[in-house]
Amino acid sequence: MRFEVEKIRYRKEGLAAGRAEAIAEIVLGMLENNWSLELISKYTKLTVEQIIEIGRTHRLI
Repeated sequence: MRFEVEKIRYRKEGLAAGRAEAIAEIVLGMLENNWSLELISKYTKLTVEQIIEIGRTHRLI
């Protein structure tokens, strides 16, 4: 039983990581196309601070 619980947890963590990576890629595309931080925030549901962090990490801001 414990193994199954761990398996489910790892799967959820993997899905969450994949989702975060996909959203970051979308944000990067929006930044490259000069979208405003507020508009990116509206469509991705990320905070402006999170968007800035993604942009700085990839040297777009």
